[in-house]
Amino acid sequence: MTISAEESFLQANLSSSYIYFPEIAALAAVDLINKNPSILPGITITVKRFSDCGPWYPAALETYFGASGGWAASLMFQDIYENNPDVIGVIGNEYSTTTLAIAEELSLVEIPYCSATSASPRLSDKKKYPYFWRTITALGIGDHICQVLLTWNVQRVAIIYQRDDDMGAQS
Repeated sequence: MTISAEESFLQANLSSSYIYFPEIAALAAVDLINKNPSILPGITITVKRFSDCGPWYPAALETYFGASGGWAASLMFQDIYENNPDVIGVIGNEYSTTTLAIAEELSLVEIPYCSATSASPRLSDKKKYPYFWRTITALGIGDHICQVLLTWNVQRVAIIYQRDDDMGAQS
């Protein structure tokens, strides 16, 4: 069996799949929202990409372990806040070590930030991270998601989940 470059890029044990699959879900959601005029009438969502570890390089697949943060996150924040004033929300998929810095900075300027994978309990401190929320079901964040949906006056919701890992088995 021959594996294509795309398939080899998405090996489940590498950081690439950790980043790729939540991004595909976010892009699919944006596409569905933009195609349905009854969800956000007259609004088109655009996606911009920012990096907390510089430009992508192939060796990152084997060597990146989530240790960026601090200075790199501050540079990313500066790029978002100073150079992209049209950004009104951020969906991130960093390790918790990186999320801690960017979540605090984005909260200071009241830009909502959602992470698909950051599980550090420190991120639950709403005094320090009031604009941060996450979609990890086992953390009991249903109240946060419910509040966002109520604020946006969302009438219908679909939930997709899996139960084949430690986090999913707890939900």
